[in-house]
Amino acid sequence: MTLPTLFAALLAIATFCLAVVLPSADPDTYWHLASARWMVDHGKLLTRDPFSSTAANAPYSVGEWAGELVWYAAFLAGGWQGIAILRALVVAVAAFFTSQTVLLLQPRPLFAIAPLLAALAIGKTTWTDRPQLFTLAFFSVFLFVLLRARFLGGGRRELWILPPLLLLALVALFAIDAMLRRAPRWRTLLAVLVVGAALSLLNPEAFGPVGAAGHVTNPPRFIAEELPPDLFTLQGFTFGVLIVAALASAIIGAPSTFARRLEAEPEFGRGEGAHLLWAILLVPLIWLGLSAQRHLPLAAMPLAGYVADAAPRALRRLWPARGTSAGAARVERVAPPIAAGILLVATLGAAAVAARLAPRAPDETAYPAGA
Repeated sequence: MTLPTLFAALLAIATFCLAVVLPSADPDTYWHLASARWMVDHGKLLTRDPFSSTAANAPYSVGEWAGELVWYAAFLAGGWQGIAILRALVVAVAAFFTSQTVLLLQPRPLFAIAPLLAALAIGKTTWTDRPQLFTLAFFSVFLFVLLRARFLGGGRRELWILPPLLLLALVALFAIDAMLRRAPRWRTLLAVLVVGAALSLLNPEAFGPVGAAGHVTNPPRFIAEELPPDLFTLQGFTFGVLIVAALASAIIGAPSTFARRLEAEPEFGRGEGAHLLWAILLVPLIWLGLSAQRHLPLAAMPLAGYVADAAPRALRRLWPARGTSAGAARVERVAPPIAAGILLVATLGAAAVAARLAPRAPDETAYPAGA
């Protein structure tokens, strides 16, 4: 096992421990659980609102039925403790693949840790017990698989795990990049995109979320999470720092780590044209994040990877240190028995934290008395 992979796994376990002790405090959770219970009781998808007193029986479709059923299954299995454990597992998956993405671009954990923690901190606001949390995990998986195929070459088999996950917009960005560069893998990426689009039609609510997607261009600003990021909050300030660091690194124009790694790692030799990819990938995602703060974590993941790669090179170009090499660091490996022992101890510790500290009741202190 490589040191970056072990580091990512330990960070994911630590994130699990942080997330599992948080009580459920999202009022929307009750709505999602009630919707899932209705679907289970009636044996069909919820297409009209049976709960509203002002818009009873109004058409209702947000495309979250599968996520709602998963949350409801966790609630039936373990009550509010089951909800907390499921939340922590999903967040841990997102943390692991976000870490893998950043460490793919910057294999030195010392240089990767700051932007990586910034991305995870930005995503903290989405650690809520609602179906959208699965998007955070799936997005991180997509981003890692696509970037790994893009820069390490090969990986065509890995690409075919993506259609069942169906995050088509991200696949489209990488397909555009591959076609513009006329890369050998552009046909595979295009096929993955087409097959993914076809499989998405198997969802009985495939077209339901289309209307909700229009919120990106005209979001309902009366909802707090649909407001633009606020730089005076920790989340907004952290995202602003990442953007400034990315712009500064790009303006300075430091050579990319990808070019440096060609000498040490021949298998990394397909990273040419990285600047084109970053423009295609980051510009729309940053715009999406700035349109509504709920989308900030999706932009923060690739942005953290770019900063982790480019910022150290930019700093070295500004303040070159004598006796230091500009070459890429060799990816260290950890002996399998040692890595397995470390992960076993960490996993057992996380299980103990979940068993002892996962809350067994929601936090309703913010609700009006008698509500």
